[in-house]
Amino acid sequence: ILDISMGGAALEMFNPPPEGVLHAGKQIAKIEFTLSGRSLSISGVVIQLKAKFLALRFGSLSSGNKKALARYIFKKISD
Repeated sequence: ILDISMGGAALEMFNPPPEGVLHAGKQIAKIEFTLSGRSLSISGVVIQLKAKFLALRFGSLSSGNKKALARYIFKKISD
């Protein structure tokens, strides 16, 4: 994760999918990652893709995911 907010994230993919699989506007039903030991499963839309870098806008977040994401962000800006 290069950057993250309540609305989305910029990600570096270490094993990007084959060319053409992801593109701007592509809906992703589930992307999973771990923040501060908590596993999150979030849907989203690809905003931009360049080589191994992906910009993703999150879909609707569950209340648990919202709380975990907010805690993570506030902890990062407080450090």
